Amino acid sequence: MQIFHVKSAHACSIVSYYSLLLLFLAFNIYNLQTNLLIRFIIAGIQISPLLLFVKGLHISHPRALIWLCFLSLIYFTQGVMNALSDIHSLFGWGVIIVSTLLFTSLAVSIKSNDRKS
Repeated sequence: MQIFHVKSAHACSIVSYYSLLLLFLAFNIYNLQTNLLIRFIIAGIQISPLLLFVKGLHISHPRALIWLCFLSLIYFTQGVMNALSDIHSLFGWGVIIVSTLLFTSLAVSIKSNDRKS
């Protein structure tokens, strides 16, 4: 039963990780009123910290999971700031939900990996 718990927490963290990436990419591509190149540059700056942990997330490296857990809190803060604005409220709530899911699933995955070893 615990192996299923570990695998489902890891799968949930991968899904929420890519959901957060796609959410930022889609928001920047469709909502900014600037040149397409500038949109991609802004999206790249916003998602580049997440891209540093893609390999560690897939191989379940404990240190990478811990750092990604901390990083998800920064995205949560950005989501709160956007949720408080009138213009980007829906995007902000999406970031809040996905980053909270990412943080929670990573915390469960880290704790499960700790018990396993």
